[in-house]
Amino acid sequence: MATEEKAQGPKEVRDLRREIRFVGNSSASFERRIIEDISAYDEYLRRIGMIIGEQGPSVRVDNSAEVPYYDPARQEVLISEKHAEDTTFILVLFTHPLLMSYAGRDQSQLTAAGRAVEWALAFYLACSFRDNPRTGRVDLSSGGSLQSASSIDEIGEAWGSAFWHMRTN
Repeated sequence: MATEEKAQGPKEVRDLRREIRFVGNSSASFERRIIEDISAYDEYLRRIGMIIGEQGPSVRVDNSAEVPYYDPARQEVLISEKHAEDTTFILVLFTHPLLMSYAGRDQSQLTAAGRAVEWALAFYLACSFRDNPRTGRVDLSSGGSLQSASSIDEIGEAWGSAFWHMRTN
C-alpha cells in the first residue's frame, strides 16, 4: 500500500489560509467556517475537472463592507461577517474569476449572453456543490423562462435553472 501511495505522488493541497486575509474584526469561528467552505469547494471543483492553478482568487473579510462582491482589480472576493448566513453566495463570488480565467478574459469583455451563461455556471456550480438550488434570492429549481427574461441576471437564472433541471432529471 505504501508503494502505491508513493507511486501516485503526494496529493496537491492548497493552503487557503495563506490566500484568505481577514481584515477587521471577525470571529475565529467565522474565519474557520470560510476557510473550511472554500477549501471543500476548491476540492470539489478539482474533482469535477476545474484546474484552478496555484492560486485562485483571494478572499478579504472586511466587516465594514455592505454587500459582498468580487473586485477584479484586486482579484479578490470581499465579504463581511454579516454575510455569513449565505456562504453559498460567497462561493458564487469565488467562482466568477475562476470561470473568467477559463475564458481567458475578464467579464467586461464578454457579450451580454456570455455574461448570462457565466452567471448561470457560477450559481449552478456553487449550488450543485451544496446540493441545494437556493442561495439568497436565487432559486435554480424555479425554472426561470428565457422567453420572459429581460436582464442578464434573469437570463442567467433561467440558464442556471436549465442546468439544475438537467442535473435532477
